[in-house]
Amino acid sequence: MRPVLAAIDRLSRLGCYAACGCVAAATLLVLAEIAARKLFGTSLAFAWEFSAYLCAAAFLLGCGQALATGAHVRVQLVLDMLPPAGARFLDIVASAGTLAIAAYFAWAVGKLAWGSFADGTRSFLPSNVQLYPFQAAFALGAFLLMLQAFARLARLVRGEPAP
Repeated sequence: MRPVLAAIDRLSRLGCYAACGCVAAATLLVLAEIAARKLFGTSLAFAWEFSAYLCAAAFLLGCGQALATGAHVRVQLVLDMLPPAGARFLDIVASAGTLAIAAYFAWAVGKLAWGSFADGTRSFLPSNVQLYPFQAAFALGAFLLMLQAFARLARLVRGEPAP
């Protein structure tokens, strides 16, 4: 089981690196838009749309690593008030719920991306770009979150520490 959990951690880290790349690309697009407006008096019509897609992808691609490192918001107060066995049980139940929600979310976003690919769905904005590549990145991020939720649950069940 340890090699599987280590592989999930590596995938989450790769997702985090991809999220950082998305943030950098969105920043460059916004800076290019500002420069185009100030220097040339024109707008890059696609900049705001693409930067929004990149920000959404960054959020989802980074979720797995955030869960792996304990960076998500959680209510520690309740766990601190319980005895260790009760806190562990509640953490396991909450992690199982997280896994179920993340699995459904990954399935739903994956289905959306596949439907957009099959139908050739395009943006209604001026770029008229096909939406499935962005939605596939969203689905990948949701899948990484699901994998990390599984890894967290597995660690808790095995009695290992989980952030």
